Amino acid sequence: MKYAKLWLVVFTASLLLAGISCSKKESSSPAAPASNNPPQLDVEEVTLPQAMTNSSDTKAQEAAGYVNTANSFTQYMQFLSPSSSAGALRAESSYQGPPWNYTWTVDDGQDNNYTVDLTIDENDTLYTWKVIVSGTIDGAAINNFMLISARQGKDDSSGYLIMYDPSTAAMSVRIDWYRSGGDYVLQYQMFNNSRVVVNSYHDGTGRVSYYEWNGSSYPLRFQATWNADGSGEWWTYNSSGVNDGSGSWSI
Repeated sequence: MKYAKLWLVVFTASLLLAGISCSKKESSSPAAPASNNPPQLDVEEVTLPQAMTNSSDTKAQEAAGYVNTANSFTQYMQFLSPSSSAGALRAESSYQGPPWNYTWTVDDGQDNNYTVDLTIDENDTLYTWKVIVSGTIDGAAINNFMLISARQGKDDSSGYLIMYDPSTAAMSVRIDWYRSGGDYVLQYQMFNNSRVVVNSYHDGTGRVSYYEWNGSSYPLRFQATWNADGSGEWWTYNSSGVNDGSGSWSI
């Protein structure tokens, strides 16, 4: 039940992104040259053992569902790579960075007509991405609104991406990732709703933790660990974060 509620929120966010990324017409101008390409955001999806994803056990399915939620960050990546999202760039685009700047327009009717400006920059230790949108989205006028901001360490050890809600200007979604010694942590947070944290270890094992907003904090509601062969254990928690169930699944 908790997972169904979470997925509804993720699905709603994906509809918003679809509305502001899909277009019938884009402005025409030369595409960016291949030389001096900008850096790419290096966040990766977590891969589960196949036996776990194929399991008919309801708790194994719930655990996999939360991991899939964390992996849904990929829907935001289309704005951060001009090679995939900006096939038709305006003349003011600057391809020789840093900074790299890509500007394109989207015309999908009167209610969705806007300009997207992607800026990629760097300093001694970080790469940064910023997406600014101006125009009309779903009938609402916005001007120089920062839709997405992201940064990543040049040592590739960590990074984050934040998406902002055009209707409130508040942070809507934040994705964080960390790497250390072959281990990987991916966190997907929907503000005032829920948070999913996935730990993927170098030996094929892992853990997923689901936290749910209760009006003042994010108590733990579900946790599962899995082995490299796809078997695993699970724990459930009530709205106060107190354990109220546990079990396991086998392959």
